[in-house]
Amino acid sequence: MPVTVTHNFEQFGTFGIALSFVSWFTGMAFLLVVAAAVGPCLVEGNTAVARWLSGPDAEPLTDGAAPPLPGPARRVRLADAFGRGAGGSGVDPNTGSTDPGSQPTA
Repeated sequence: MPVTVTHNFEQFGTFGIALSFVSWFTGMAFLLVVAAAVGPCLVEGNTAVARWLSGPDAEPLTDGAAPPLPGPARRVRLADAFGRGAGGSGVDPNTGSTDPGSQPTA
């Protein structure tokens, strides 16, 4: 990293330092995403790697753990992801229309 920062500083000035850090952080983010994706795949199964990663307790849940949370009470919409709240987009999820008196679509 110090060699890269020095080289980029000589070539691009102060912007080179930022370029070096952005490159470093991008590489670390890539490794983090790969580890998050590959880790669960390696732990599943009955291979030597899975047993080593799982440790002495091969069960994914521990005794006395809290039960999982319930699923959503209604169908999740894209408007929910953008924090529009209970008002949502104004479209009735049952009919697909903004008109409150419309009939469900087939």
